[in-house]
Amino acid sequence: MEKQHWVKKLAESLEVGESMLTDMLQKAKIRARINQDTSVSDSSDTFFSSKKIDTLKNNLMGLMLVENDVWKKVYENWKEKHFSDSLFDTIIDKGPKAGFRFDKLIKIIDDPAIVSQLEQIYFAHKYRMDLNNNLEELVTEDPMAEMGKILKSIGREINKEKLQKITNDLKEAEKSGDREAVKFLRHEFKNLSEALRD
Repeated sequence: MEKQHWVKKLAESLEVGESMLTDMLQKAKIRARINQDTSVSDSSDTFFSSKKIDTLKNNLMGLMLVENDVWKKVYENWKEKHFSDSLFDTIIDKGPKAGFRFDKLIKIIDDPAIVSQLEQIYFAHKYRMDLNNNLEELVTEDPMAEMGKILKSIGREINKEKLQKITNDLKEAEKSGDREAVKFLRHEFKNLSEALRD
């Protein structure tokens, strides 16, 4: 009974039908179960990757979809691409047209697979089932601070990946005896190492 009450309130606030919302919740729940049960590790077939940066991207997208102000702030400050992700790019590109609202976003996207991924991210960051199997809303006390933490962590992970690549390139340059490349790569290594310490 209480679950039905929250579904009705949520449907009213999102301006969608209760049956549509119930269907979306069921689909998200089923997809989550399928993803948990699937043992396929191919990154092109599996939506969630085990890499930390992918988890951070997913958390940022979820926060953006749930918190309109966060979405708008990320959109306004996304001057340079920190990472490449087609789903994230869709959220950024369609943000203004959707008014930075999840319910409008899913209406302007034609690809059902993208809509499905967005629904899964949204519902995973907006709701959870409590111990009595009742739907409860998740609340982020300071969404902007959370956004800052996630972006900082993403930056650190990107720098770690760059550092690993520089390390590999440095080994190759040392093997081949390319002094200019070694000098340049050591300088880059030092700069990235310092950035990671901050």
